[in-house]
Amino acid sequence: TVVRDSGSTGISFSGGTLTVDRSTIGFNAGAGISSNCFSTGSVVVTNSIISHNGSVGLARSSCSGTTGISSLYNNVWGNN
Repeated sequence: TVVRDSGSTGISFSGGTLTVDRSTIGFNAGAGISSNCFSTGSVVVTNSIISHNGSVGLARSSCSGTTGISSLYNNVWGNN
């Protein structure tokens, strides 16, 4: 799966379980993958490339919520 050139965040997570595997997420205006405020659940990212996004590659919201983000065997680079 390729998520590219979004005008905002590549993937925005609001709750539940999200698995991203063997994907390329790049050149988005915001973060590559981000959890929203008050979201609960888990995000698992494996074997993927997250690069050249306008913000961080992987973001966990700093407000309330209990989203866990797990990152294994990824290339995360060149994000702002």
